Amino acid sequence: MALPTNSPTAAVTKAPSTSPTTKRPTKSPNSSPATPVITIGTFSFSDINTSSVDEEEFTTVLRETIEELGCPQDIEYRSCECTILSINGVAQRNRLRRLSRKLQSSLVAEYKLVIKAICGVSDCSDAQEVASQVYKQVTGDLLDAIQDGTIVSSLQETSSTLATFLQGATVSGDFSEVVVPILTLLSNWYPNWIGGSNVCLNDSDEPTYMKIYGDYYESSLDACCERYFSWDIYTCNGNSETAPIGFYPNWGKSETKCLN
Repeated sequence: MALPTNSPTAAVTKAPSTSPTTKRPTKSPNSSPATPVITIGTFSFSDINTSSVDEEEFTTVLRETIEELGCPQDIEYRSCECTILSINGVAQRNRLRRLSRKLQSSLVAEYKLVIKAICGVSDCSDAQEVASQVYKQVTGDLLDAIQDGTIVSSLQETSSTLATFLQGATVSGDFSEVVVPILTLLSNWYPNWIGGSNVCLNDSDEPTYMKIYGDYYESSLDACCERYFSWDIYTCNGNSETAPIGFYPNWGKSETKCLN
C-alpha cells in the first residue's frame, strides 16, 4: 500500500481562467426550433505589407473577428460559427505555412458564416423570413465594419505582426445570397431525450445512432411530438400555455382519488 504524500500534488489557481470554455454563448435555449442560415462572402485586402506573416494566425484571427462583428446582436440564434474557406483561391486544407509566399500586395479571403437562427413559429415555416432578417443584419454589420475601419483595426489589435501586415491596408467585401437548406434539414424532426426536455428538434444535431438507423425522424413537429411525447404534447410543440386544465387520476399507494 502506497504511503500518502507530504503535500498536495497540485495547487489551486488564484484566479479564474481568462479564456472562455466554449466558442460563443448561445442566445436561446436549445429546445427552440431553429433554421440554419448560411452566408458566404469574401473580404479583399489591398495595399497590404508583404512582410512574412503566419497564415494560421491570420485565418484564426480573421475567423474570430468575423464572428465577433457578424453574429447578429438583435436576432435570437442557437449558434454562430465562421469558417475560412480559402485564402487567395487556395483552399484551407491545402494552405501553405506562410502567406507571403502567395502574396503580392493583395489578399482575398473567402469565408462561410453559419447561423442557427431561432424560428418565430414552432414548425419553422417562417424560415425564409428569418433568413432574410439574419442576412440583412449580418451583411449590414459587416459593411459598417468595413466602412468605419473596424475590421482592419480589430485584426491589427491582436498582434504586432498583423499590425504591420495590415498597415495602410484597405478592405472591401462581397456577399453571396443567403442560403437556407430547408428541404434537407427542416423536414427531419427527431426526439430530444437529453435532460428531460420532452421536445423535438430539427437542428441536424441528432445523435449518431439516429443518423445511422434513420427511423427516428418525422416530417413535422406535430408528428414528432405525437409519436414520442404524446403524454406531454403541449410542451413538445411549444403550446404549454394552452394545455387543458382539469381533474386527473392519482393512483397513490395510500389512496385513490382524482386531483386537479
